[in-house]
Amino acid sequence: GIGGSLIQRSLDAGTTYVAVVTSFTHGITFAYTLTITRVPDTTTTTVAPTTTTTQSLSFSGDTTGTATYNRLSPLNNLPSTTGTAVNYEAHTFTVPASGTYNIRLAPSPSNVDTFLSLYSPSFDPANPLTNHVQNNDDAPGGIGGSLIQRSLDAGTTYVAVVTSFNNGVTFAYTLTIANA
Repeated sequence: GIGGSLIQRSLDAGTTYVAVVTSFTHGITFAYTLTITRVPDTTTTTVAPTTTTTQSLSFSGDTTGTATYNRLSPLNNLPSTTGTAVNYEAHTFTVPASGTYNIRLAPSPSNVDTFLSLYSPSFDPANPLTNHVQNNDDAPGGIGGSLIQRSLDAGTTYVAVVTSFNNGVTFAYTLTIANA
């Protein structure tokens, strides 16, 4: 449309890219801002049925260099006053069987103060109250991971949002979704 452009593309690490900014019409000049942002992975993954009753899904990631948003407060589920610009990654998933699941966030290093939120059916970082289901600051045992234990419905789309409690804290992690 008129007034801006957007290119959304998967880029390879270590590769040099050139972005060319120009107008559609010859001779037109203008001021501009070019922003390049890493978009969190939002690939939908379904936990594959197995021959046993155990079903699990695992994501690995790193919040370094990712987009930021104002996470919700663990006290009142309103926008946070401390986590106003936390880096995040969002993972979309479904489960094939209804039941109680543990959604566990394990950071590396293990002492990172994490924050985990669950949304359904979608997550909009500009509107963190929309579709919010549940969040967890600290798993049992304190700082160093987060845990949501919740009944999930088969075929429903969920989004697990991985972030830190405080601004400016980034970390590698494993996110596991498994039968409780």
